[in-house]
Parts: sequence; structure tokens; C-alpha cells
Amino acid sequence: MNPRSKSERPLKERLREAVREEILASAERVFGERGLQGAKMEEIALGAGVSVGTLYNHFEDREALLGALMDERRAEIRARLDEVLEQTRAESFRDQLTQFLSVYLDHFGRHRAFFTMLVDDELRSGRGRMRGQTALKEITARHGLLVERGLEQGALRKEDATLYPALLVGFLKGFFTYAVQDEAQAISPTLVEAMVRTFLEGAGARK
Repeated sequence: MNPRSKSERPLKERLREAVREEILASAERVFGERGLQGAKMEEIALGAGVSVGTLYNHFEDREALLGALMDERRAEIRARLDEVLEQTRAESFRDQLTQFLSVYLDHFGRHRAFFTMLVDDELRSGRGRMRGQTALKEITARHGLLVERGLEQGALRKEDATLYPALLVGFLKGFFTYAVQDEAQAISPTLVEAMVRTFLEGAGARK
């Protein structure tokens, strides 16, 4: 049975979901501006237009709120990757890879301040909040599907195929780490083209 659409849910349930979304949006802004340690639940509640008590009715503490926000962003990127994989299945592998990476960079650009905070926290504390094992497996599986298409088209070497999904993860993780340290790094089609070229052709000079 398909899940009920939003319009079919009881009003109380829809209102609770709307409040939750407002809290998460406010939390992202505050985390991005104040950092993890500087973010206050009172400020998040104020930004969402709710009382602190209402905030705690939805989330037990700041860690629970952060976890829910990370889950939300992960679900968003998974859905967008699934969509682009479905829409581009008949295209060349280069075009598929271009659009796949474009989804990542667009997602990063939309939530740059939040991801900057997460990467900064990970680099300072070593807690690895961005490295949830389940989330990593789910993302790597989508990379694996893309790689299979590249192999089918003859765009990738078969002898190194087992490495490619993990290399794509590392490739993107390295870019995110670099981008959060350089606020001037623009997210643009030219950047995507450079990433695709480097992944497919390598960094070595051609003779």
C-alpha cells in the first residue's frame, strides 16, 4: 500500500510535520551561523516561531535535533540521486556522471553553511558525524549503480572497477573539505566539468 499523501493525513499530523520542518530549517540556519557548540535551542525555537517547550516536544535535545537534520539532508540527497539516475539511464556515461556530480554540488551549495559546520566539527573533534555507516553504504550503493553503467558503456576500465564507488565517495569528500576551507570556491558548471574530466582522464599530463 502506498503511503498516504500529505493531503490525506489528519490536520493535526500535517501541522506537526509543518512545525517540525520549520524547526529543522531554523536549526540549519543557527548551526551554520553559530557552530555546533554555539547554537542555542532558544535561538532555534525563536527562528522557527515556536516556544522552547514545543521544540523539546519534537526533539529531546540538541544532539537529537542535529541527528534529525542530518537524516533529513541525507534523505534529500538520496532522493535526488535516485531521480537523476532514473532520468539519465539512456545517456552517455560522461553525461550521467556530470549530472550525478551536479546534484552533489548543488546540494552542497544549498546547505553550504551547515556542511561547513559539520566538516569543521569533524576536523576538530574527529567524531565523524558525516561518516554514518548506514548512510555511507546507501550512498556508495548509488555510486556503484553509476559505475556499472560506465562499465557497460566501456567508459571505465574493468580491472579497477571495485575501487570506483569508494573513489567517488573520497573524491567528493575531498572536494567538500576543500570547499569549506575556501569560501571563494564557486559551485559552477565549470567546476563540475573539471571534476568529471579529472575522474575520467586522471590528473597526469598527456604527452
